[in-house]
Amino acid sequence: MEALSASTVSLVEDDLGSAKVSLEDISQVIYLLFGILGLFGNSLVLMVIARVKSLRTVTNLFIANQSLIDFTTSVFLLILMYDPPKYDFSHWELNSWTIFVCYFWQSDYIFWSLMGSSTGNLILLTLERWVAVLYPVVYRNRVNWKTATVFAILPWILGFLFQLFWPAVHHFEDGACFPSYSHRSVQVAVGVFVFVAKLVLPVMIMFMAYASILRRIKPKFLQVGITNRTRSARIIATATDSIGETKQAPVLRTDLTTAWTRSLAPAPVTAAINAPIFAPGIPPVENLPAASDAAHFTFNTNRIRLNILKTVFIVIIVFVICWTPVNTVFLIYNLGGNVTIRGTLHKLTWVLVFVNIWINPVIYTFKYRKFQDGLRKTFRIPLKEPRVGSQTNS
Repeated sequence: MEALSASTVSLVEDDLGSAKVSLEDISQVIYLLFGILGLFGNSLVLMVIARVKSLRTVTNLFIANQSLIDFTTSVFLLILMYDPPKYDFSHWELNSWTIFVCYFWQSDYIFWSLMGSSTGNLILLTLERWVAVLYPVVYRNRVNWKTATVFAILPWILGFLFQLFWPAVHHFEDGACFPSYSHRSVQVAVGVFVFVAKLVLPVMIMFMAYASILRRIKPKFLQVGITNRTRSARIIATATDSIGETKQAPVLRTDLTTAWTRSLAPAPVTAAINAPIFAPGIPPVENLPAASDAAHFTFNTNRIRLNILKTVFIVIIVFVICWTPVNTVFLIYNLGGNVTIRGTLHKLTWVLVFVNIWINPVIYTFKYRKFQDGLRKTFRIPLKEPRVGSQTNS
């Protein structure tokens, strides 16, 4: 009877062991798939932005920086997939190399630093749109490729600096490397600080910025959208009325510049109306389309700018969905909940984080119209209907 019981226990243990291996195998396949998708998708974004001249704008510089960070993260995801989750340090000599491997590699410091850099770049991308919409004159005068490049470097630096807390709480003892806190209150403080800094604060900044943007552009888009057809009809009537005098032609310039400056173009209305030949952000009248197309040109330009805002907003929503679970689990762990680092629940939340590595190129492909045009130019796919104003950069 005892032998039967022992064999039964052994059989159950074997079944559980095989189930555990199967779960590990599934996770390995998922990580491999996500890593490959991240490499392919983000390299595609980088290639398109590099090859298509019209995409070399400040906004797309931050989008390319986001893809570069996610591409690098995908590389480390594939490396970590084949790296043992726990090193056996029992036979390692205690020296600086062992400490480095424990603190900076075993802890996944590089990987999570890159993920922090991705968050920082997304904040910069949001603030870039915020400045462009709310402070257009400052944006045009102060924001250029050089300053944007300097700001694009910041997420890389800040991501690695911020994540230094993680190797700092790791310890090497009795051949094992593990996170350990000097006092319970320290662990709680670290957990709350990380939760606020990595999730709450970025989400607040991005959503507050978008709330300000929506308050600014909503009435303008409604006004321009409603009045564009009326203005177009009035322009055509002025041009074709055989009774009217040709002296009414200047109305064309006034209406078009007013409609243009009520959009997101970063030039003051007074400068637009008074400019004799050219004002920043406003094309000369002689270079504008025909009167019947001018209002459509302005409205379509606004649609392109709004499309950029919508695309970035979707990226932010996806960020919130992907990052909330893992940050919540880490907070629960530090507050003393029944959660372990690298445990089953913690690893499940990783899946959503890894989704965030490759999902952005998919969003650009299906939502970002200028990127769609760039894909067509890169792979020489003919465009069925030309998009008026597709060269707008602001």
